[in-house]
Amino acid sequence: MLHHLFNSLSGKMDNLESRVSKVEKIAQDVPFLQADVAKMYQELEIRDQWVRANNIEIRGIPQKNNENLFEIAKLNQ
Repeated sequence: MLHHLFNSLSGKMDNLESRVSKVEKIAQDVPFLQADVAKMYQELEIRDQWVRANNIEIRGIPQKNNENLFEIAKLNQ
């Protein structure tokens, strides 16, 4: 009975060691992944700023319901 208990604990210990080694390998990648995510957020912020910089406001065109501003702008050129 003691032999069976020892084998069971040994198997569990081997399983835990295997899982810990997998976690350690993954943990090594975490700083690189965090740097990649930070870089993507920075690029997204730059692109958002660029998109906002290219927005325009059209003034002097009367507003109507269900209007197509592109057609109105073409007519007023």
